[in-house]
Amino acid sequence: PLLSLGLDCTDQNAYSNVSPDFQQTYVGEEAGPNSRCINARPSSDSSSLPRPACLPFECDATTFRVRVAGQVCEFDGQELSIGLMADSSNTGIFICPKLAVVCPDLFCPMDCSGRGVCNYGAASSKPQCECFDVTDTSLGCTGGLPPPPTRAPFSVPTTPPSSIACTAYSFLSSLLVVVTTMTMMTELF
Repeated sequence: PLLSLGLDCTDQNAYSNVSPDFQQTYVGEEAGPNSRCINARPSSDSSSLPRPACLPFECDATTFRVRVAGQVCEFDGQELSIGLMADSSNTGIFICPKLAVVCPDLFCPMDCSGRGVCNYGAASSKPQCECFDVTDTSLGCTGGLPPPPTRAPFSVPTTPPSSIACTAYSFLSSLLVVVTTMTMMTELF
């Protein structure tokens, strides 16, 4: 299996660098710059053990879909059948990857941070955010977001406690001293 051999699906020489007895599991498996490691199972039975596959893929900016091994993924996680090299009468399945992960250029940055809408028909080839705040010119409508919180430094507070609290503490301390002194005096006599 690819995973145990540590192959890089984008390396065109991946298969030629492996031992000669290595055989592909799935029809259409190939390594190259347009291939990615895709989750797959050599059986349509959901209890079968997974075995990843190096499959060619392309991002379709017209339909906003990913095409894997010549098949179109209609949605993330969709299971599509794929032929097996060893047994042409049976098929395995591959699981369509998340479109936003394998084709990030088909989406607006950070989904416009919830502060705009994604214009897929933008003049450029990539979708662009149209921010609700027209003064926000950031790519992902993040211009008006507050900076992330910082950790407070570990230090002793520089402001004294309120004067009421100090007065109450002083009064209680004095009262305790008086009560303790009176108790000790009564025990002596």
